[in-house]
Amino acid sequence: MNHFTAEDTFIIVGIVIAYILFTTWLTFRIRSKNSGDFMEGSRAMPAFIVGILLMSEYIGAKSTIGTAQAAFESGIAASWSVLGAAIGFPLFGLI
Repeated sequence: MNHFTAEDTFIIVGIVIAYILFTTWLTFRIRSKNSGDFMEGSRAMPAFIVGILLMSEYIGAKSTIGTAQAAFESGIAASWSVLGAAIGFPLFGLI
């Protein structure tokens, strides 16, 4: 009862192929026309979203793992930089 049948495999492979085709079509449909559009996002993103993106770059795996190590060494005070960034970067995006 816990085994995959050939039908199950075909369904999964079909879903994966459909996903690949859809994302390929979507990529060609809305891709950037030149490198300026790519680098600047066609200047179409709101400032708040830019702030959120900056925050997500800052709070990555390295920051999270580094904060866990610092918290082990120095306590809860290690999380203040990450909490400050979570508040500051969206505000920075609005300025």
